[in-house]
Amino acid sequence: MRALWYDVFNDGKDIADAPSWMLAEENDLAWSSNVNENNTRFNMVILDDSEEIAGAVVHLSGIESYPKLLDFISKIPWIQHGFAHGKAFPFGNFVSVQKLFHQDGKYRGLPTIERIQPFNTSPTITWYVVLSAKKVDGYDEKFGLDDALQGFRLLKSNIAEEVFDLEDPEQGKILRIKANDRGEVQKYIENFTSVREDAVNVLILRTKSTSVWDFSFF
Repeated sequence: MRALWYDVFNDGKDIADAPSWMLAEENDLAWSSNVNENNTRFNMVILDDSEEIAGAVVHLSGIESYPKLLDFISKIPWIQHGFAHGKAFPFGNFVSVQKLFHQDGKYRGLPTIERIQPFNTSPTITWYVVLSAKKVDGYDEKFGLDDALQGFRLLKSNIAEEVFDLEDPEQGKILRIKANDRGEVQKYIENFTSVREDAVNVLILRTKSTSVWDFSFF
């Protein structure tokens, strides 16, 4: 299975507070997961107003099951030692877009979503957005079609670079959005009925793309 893992330093913590032994443990885990191909993408979480590191977003793969995923993330040093908090979200490809297929052309020629302002930020900066259902039962029936529709519109408008479906035990979407600031991101996701009706938990993380060997504490 694939999963998106994020961790964010707890309030009042920054990387300068981390002891050298914890940084060494983080190095070992990050490198071993890269070598074992469990870590397929690595982004640093950064603050909204600077590039100061505040955590990480990692694409995980090759995890056998959800219990194995929980076991894997329980061993992350930041979490073990109470330095950060985080969560994992199982995900798959954006196959829910097929909800728009074979609808007698109803969704052909969809209007795009206009950019609020030109994108003028470094191309290495991406906003990860996770929309996870507060109540899974009945979520897809009520919001699944609109989630797929808005995800597709954001892709078509070149605002979202990628969209993924959350998988059991979650429901919702992961989006990678190109925007200049958090307020802009929030405006884009207000297109989702699930967001407007407060049916989802909304996680927005500003990230900077990197390779795992750049995120090392030698």
